[in-house]
Amino acid sequence: MPAQENKVLARYYLEQIFNRKNLGVIDEFYWPDLAASGGAEGADYRSHIAALLEAFPDLHLDYQDFTGEADRVFGRYVLTATHQGEFAGIPATGRSVRASGMDMLRFKDGKVVEHRTELDLLGLLRQLEAISP
Repeated sequence: MPAQENKVLARYYLEQIFNRKNLGVIDEFYWPDLAASGGAEGADYRSHIAALLEAFPDLHLDYQDFTGEADRVFGRYVLTATHQGEFAGIPATGRSVRASGMDMLRFKDGKVVEHRTELDLLGLLRQLEAISP
């Protein structure tokens, strides 16, 4: 599939999952043996995302850039959310957070086979006052 089509699919998937909270897209467009960051491989990916959205129900990703080449798409985003549930063992704080991150999605036959993300977790934890500056 051309890189341009993969970019359109990536934007659609990510918008549906994170901004519209439509986790059904995961089952429809992600391979069952998906390779993902943070140990959320295969079937665990959906529960990993569900837990994230439970902790931050108003989570929103604002994509700043999308680029792609061959079977890979890269996106840079800003995450905004309110901490309303347990996250990484931290009870809800009610604090608003803002963090930057990047995604890499690898496609095969129009489906995501690999989804890697890098998020400024240190900055996020500081905003939750879980660690000191």
